[in-house]
Amino acid sequence: MQADIIAIIAQKEFKQVWLDGRFRWIFGILLLLFGLAGWAGFSQQQDYRSQFEHAMHEQRELWVNKGEMNPHSAAHHGMHVFKPASLVAALDQGLQSYLGVSLFLEAHKQNQSRYRQAEDGTVLQRFAVMNAATVAEVMVPLMIILLSFGAFASERESGTLRQLLSLGLPPSQLWLGKMLGLSASLAVLLLPLALLGLGTLWLAGGAEAFASGAPRLLSWLGLHALYWLLFLWGGLLISARCRTARLALLLLLAFWFSNSFIGPRLGMMVASLLHKAPTSVELQAAIEADASQVMDWDTRTQKVEARLLKQYGVKKVQDLPVNPAGLILADAEIDDARVYQVHLDHLQNDWQNQWRVFAKLGLLLPGMAVQNLSMGLAGSDWQHHRHFAAAAEAYRLDFVQRMNTDVSRKTQAVDAYEYTAGKELWEAVKPFHYDLPALAWVWQQQLSGLLILAGWTLLLALLTPLALKRMPVD
Repeated sequence: MQADIIAIIAQKEFKQVWLDGRFRWIFGILLLLFGLAGWAGFSQQQDYRSQFEHAMHEQRELWVNKGEMNPHSAAHHGMHVFKPASLVAALDQGLQSYLGVSLFLEAHKQNQSRYRQAEDGTVLQRFAVMNAATVAEVMVPLMIILLSFGAFASERESGTLRQLLSLGLPPSQLWLGKMLGLSASLAVLLLPLALLGLGTLWLAGGAEAFASGAPRLLSWLGLHALYWLLFLWGGLLISARCRTARLALLLLLAFWFSNSFIGPRLGMMVASLLHKAPTSVELQAAIEADASQVMDWDTRTQKVEARLLKQYGVKKVQDLPVNPAGLILADAEIDDARVYQVHLDHLQNDWQNQWRVFAKLGLLLPGMAVQNLSMGLAGSDWQHHRHFAAAAEAYRLDFVQRMNTDVSRKTQAVDAYEYTAGKELWEAVKPFHYDLPALAWVWQQQLSGLLILAGWTLLLALLTPLALKRMPVD
């Protein structure tokens, strides 16, 4: 009997939404916005994929066809590596434009990313970009407010609420029926998005891209479905507690505006104050200061040669079966890499701590936690960029040391700095290959955001019986 009553209320709410021409227009506009934003995002990612493949091929050709050259000089000439495109990032470009897509790899240095589309921009501009994430996190919650603010308040003003409760209908059943009916209306919006996204992923990327991207896409849709339900849940509770629909609308709009616009801006300001990162000039000065303290060349030469004499059991450097110059270069590379890594780790930790503060402010405004989770699932957040940079650095160190090792294998009859190698050595360096980390890695990185959303769900669950118990009838 109770289930029948709840079902009747849910059907009534669902029909009421779809019989209202205004909401049909709103749903249509939102679907259009999702379609346009998704199409623009996928087109951008497809263009980038094409550019990525061309650039990687061009860099490979430049590397293997450089002609005769000293191996260590070749390491200094270096190469560019590029972050591969993720079709799921079409939904949320996140920080891609601000973090860059390319790294230049060379001996003795770790360079920062290049080819940023917004060199002078700030990460705050991410929230002004019209993409699928913006529609899902800003526009849909606004529609939900318009759906929910009068659910109880308007019926209270018209006297309908008193009539329903006077018939013995428990407020909890009335609330659940409204929640289910309005949730079903949102599902009508979500289902086409899921089918459109999965279909586009298959057509644009093929089976391989679909297999790797579908779990992220479905998780992204699931995240926003949960976010919409939380907004709907909160909207119904506000409507239940406010005596007038006008007051309910005012409170919900104030929360929506703070959650969508004020919170992100203030959040980044607070995070930047708590974890101030050095400027590029300060960073370079600190690296150079530490690099000047590294062992000088003569001391390093003596150290490496002494080690080699002991290792091979000979008395003279001339009797060594290896060329010490290559091993001296390799030893210097390790020290240089260590200096850079210490400072870049500090810088990256500062940036990561800024985003952690930003995400934790989702305790006050859930949209901030959702924004971080959305970028994480799309592969366009800071953690993914750091993962890519770490993979690029491991590749850089490997190929530079391969060049130095080749020098060390030559007899001392050959001058280490006059010796040249050719295409055979260049081809021995495999092309750079990078895969996005697994979805489980994303959840691990975004655990705090998940806990915050779970906390909001628990809070609403605890507030619901209290709000319904104290719900004014008149």
